[in-house]
Amino acid sequence: MAEQNLLGGRRKGGPFLLYLLVVLSIAALAMAIFHYFTGSDRVMPWQPEAELFPVSATLTRFNSLYQSFQIPITGFLVSERFDVGLPVLQPELASVFLAILSLALAVYFTIISAFSRWPYIICMALAMIYLATFNFDLLRLNQEYNQILLVIVLGVLVLVSYGFQAFFTRVKLAIRFLVFCVLLGLIAIIIGNQSQYSATLSAMQLVNYSSLAAFVASGLFIFLIAFENIHGLLWINTQGPSPQRRFGLWHFVLIGLLYLANLLLLYLKNADIIQLDFYYVDPFIILLLSIIAGYWGWQRREIQYQRYFTFKNGVAYLYLVLAINCLLTIGYAFATANTPLISAFTDVIVYTHLAYGFLFFLYILLNFYKLIQQRLAVYKVVFDPKQIPFFTVYIMGSMLLLALIFRSTFSVYHKAEAGYYNYLGDFYKAASNNLLAERFYTEGTIYSHHNVKSTYALAGLYRERTYTTAEINLLKDGLAGGPNEKLYVRMAATQTDKKDFFNHLFLLNQGLQAIPNSPALLNNKALLYETTTLSDSTAYFYNQALQAASGKYKDLVQSNRLAFFLKNSDPQQALAVAEQTGEQSNEPALKSNLTLLQILQEKPAPAPTSAELTLKAFSASEFALYYHRTLQNIIKATPQTVKQLDQLIKLPGNAPYQENLILLKALAQFYSGQIYAARNTLENQALASESTAGYYYYLIGTWLMEQKLYPAAASYFQKARERRLPEAELPYLYALAHTPDKNTAYAAAQEASNNLTDPAEKAQASFLANVLNLTTSSVLTASDSLKVAYLTLYRPELTTPEFEKVINTLSAGKFKALAQAELAQHYIQTNNLNAAAQTTKTALALAQKDKSITPELNRLQATILVKQRNTAELNKLVPELRLSLAHQNEKLFFQAVAAEKINPKQAAALYRQVPQALIYQEDAVLAAANYFSQAQKNDNQAYELLLSSIKYNPFSARLYQAYVFTSLKLGFIDFAQTAAEELKSLLSPEEYAIFRSNYEQKLKEKQESFPDWN
Repeated sequence: MAEQNLLGGRRKGGPFLLYLLVVLSIAALAMAIFHYFTGSDRVMPWQPEAELFPVSATLTRFNSLYQSFQIPITGFLVSERFDVGLPVLQPELASVFLAILSLALAVYFTIISAFSRWPYIICMALAMIYLATFNFDLLRLNQEYNQILLVIVLGVLVLVSYGFQAFFTRVKLAIRFLVFCVLLGLIAIIIGNQSQYSATLSAMQLVNYSSLAAFVASGLFIFLIAFENIHGLLWINTQGPSPQRRFGLWHFVLIGLLYLANLLLLYLKNADIIQLDFYYVDPFIILLLSIIAGYWGWQRREIQYQRYFTFKNGVAYLYLVLAINCLLTIGYAFATANTPLISAFTDVIVYTHLAYGFLFFLYILLNFYKLIQQRLAVYKVVFDPKQIPFFTVYIMGSMLLLALIFRSTFSVYHKAEAGYYNYLGDFYKAASNNLLAERFYTEGTIYSHHNVKSTYALAGLYRERTYTTAEINLLKDGLAGGPNEKLYVRMAATQTDKKDFFNHLFLLNQGLQAIPNSPALLNNKALLYETTTLSDSTAYFYNQALQAASGKYKDLVQSNRLAFFLKNSDPQQALAVAEQTGEQSNEPALKSNLTLLQILQEKPAPAPTSAELTLKAFSASEFALYYHRTLQNIIKATPQTVKQLDQLIKLPGNAPYQENLILLKALAQFYSGQIYAARNTLENQALASESTAGYYYYLIGTWLMEQKLYPAAASYFQKARERRLPEAELPYLYALAHTPDKNTAYAAAQEASNNLTDPAEKAQASFLANVLNLTTSSVLTASDSLKVAYLTLYRPELTTPEFEKVINTLSAGKFKALAQAELAQHYIQTNNLNAAAQTTKTALALAQKDKSITPELNRLQATILVKQRNTAELNKLVPELRLSLAHQNEKLFFQAVAAEKINPKQAAALYRQVPQALIYQEDAVLAAANYFSQAQKNDNQAYELLLSSIKYNPFSARLYQAYVFTSLKLGFIDFAQTAAEELKSLLSPEEYAIFRSNYEQKLKEKQESFPDWN
């Protein structure tokens, strides 16, 4: 009894190995349970196909002459159609399978090495047969010495194991276990070194090729525990401490018959003999209960095998190793969605449990029914019969099992073979050998007709090659084996072209006849009806899909409903859907549509989330979500936003969304203070995309309009009009009205007021025409809004008395304050700065009740202080200065002027931001150029700034004059001459004559300084 001493008496290492097997069993069980619920969805994943539907939204609005104009932006409604992705292979699961199995085998070899001779020989022979099926030598690139690797593996394991069994019998189990772990580790290293595949693929090859042996071993284990549930029911019935606490015969008969009836119904259902809508206990739950009961049952059966070893000394370990193999094999089948193998396991469980369970039930009744009636503890003597011997259970049960197998025409064997070939197909697909993969998958369809695994895997291969007809035929073949929601959905998805409408509808209806509550099919049918005018039918099927859906698929349906209502201009229903969904969903499509709804409502943007964006290629719904969220928070854009967009644009996978991302980049540049870069981005994009160039020119025009660069704005609006962008019509008229060409503006406004049909647009055009038609006398009797608009447009031409005469006719309030602001600018224009300052204070007092115009008055106040060079007051004003969004960047200029004397370093840093952030602001550009030239002695930097500024605003006479004189200073005579010629169109003849005189004088001075230039 050396073995007993080793395993039982001294217990050196035995309990540890048992605990290890328990842990491995739990891991295998967890893997099986997880993949039981998730395997199909992982291998045949739902892959919603998103479709983007463009809708017009409002980015922001700008005002001109107290009229509001929209800056449109395209938003994207996301509708998602259920589809099924290509089959997904998970080679890494084979590595997990092999790792757990290797540890279990190490324990197995350790334990059997302590057995006596014949048990050892039998157990070792079975292990060698099992390992021989791993086909180690197929891994080798050079197979010249066929089977040599297999011989080495088996030889080493046999010799070491036999050495422990026959010669080194006193070696502790822990050391034996470590030796076998090292051996298996070395074998893994050798195989990895010899293999032509990666480690993951090598593991997959070993597991997949050995799948038939694993199935046979699992079948043997299931056979050994087939009646353990009946045994467990007997224990429950008779285990009470006293007869009064035990159940009687009829109770045992009832629960036993219910259990067997469930198995019988499962058999009849799987054999297609009956199809009753009963609730069946799942075969794999039955197996799990058998495994749990079997561990206890085999301990009770020790009387049958105690001649060779005891339960604690050997059977407990062997039982757990077999259980681990069985759970791993079943879990792997579910993980790979190997439907024929899963079906084969189902048959084995049902056949064995029905055959042996029924015979064991009879065996108990025939031997012990009187004892059960007497409520004795029968479970203690159940394997010590007095009438019918126990072996008759196996003999008669085996005969019944054979009858069931013959009745099924050996379907278990065929299904197992199909599962084996599916595994081989998976391996070669993972190894990128599609030719062999196709061949093995085809073998799978031969052994098990219409099995979903083989047909969908083949359909996937053809789908990759766009062989649509072959894919459809295979999907139909898979459906011949029974209804399958995913196959119906995928087959319908092949008919999404408009010309295939009726084929698409027919396939969806066919699927719904078989699976009437399928949320995927109902959703797709609603989407199909959405392409028609049958909006009632669309809404009906969306409601049906919503009732049938759950979890994230409910969110998908809700997202589609929201998109549907927004497409059909039904905001009330859309808001109702938004209230139902809330903000808890993680689905990009739904979140995108909800964000777009807020944009359409022009609601304030919520606080941006702090979650970091993973830089990757977007799916359609992910792009829409990112696009809408960025738009919603665009006024809070930072240079980091621009950097992020640059990275996203460069990703090849984002090519379909590149133009929209570039638009976002331009907007982010503009609102983060990179004004010059933003305009360049849009200019370049307009050149690259003629079809959308009109919009980009319109957007530039709106920016210039807000920057009060009206001639430049009018030129860009004209470009947009030439490209037939209707939104540019009215802004063009208003921009033109701010230029000296008032007659042209009046004629165009009058024509527009006659031709426009939209009431709001017609009113805006009429308002402008009325303003332009006023005279210094007629304006006195006009409305307050017309009076202030008149002062705004004609400010450069009006005298101070004319200004004041109009203002005196205004009633106190908002328009009086606005008129005072215009008068202040008039005083600035005439260099009457003290009057301008006083008038601004008056305007601020009048604006106390209307804070909307305060930011503009604040800007005016700061501008006056700059021109007065009153840095002391400017320093007091700047920290509390509140400006409008359009003029927010001008605060940099005011800060720079205030810091020139007290903090030159800060002033220099602020002025360096002018080329990007304030390139449009004349005063800021001129001050920065002067600072670069005078304070920093850097005329080149001043020149570059002025050159950029006249490119940005080619209608500024002041900037051109500064550019000309800076060019002369640097000796760029030709550039100065060219710019001087441009000034002819920007100055009046009198002004140009004065400029020309100064220009000639400075040119002469420059030429005299360098005689060689003459």
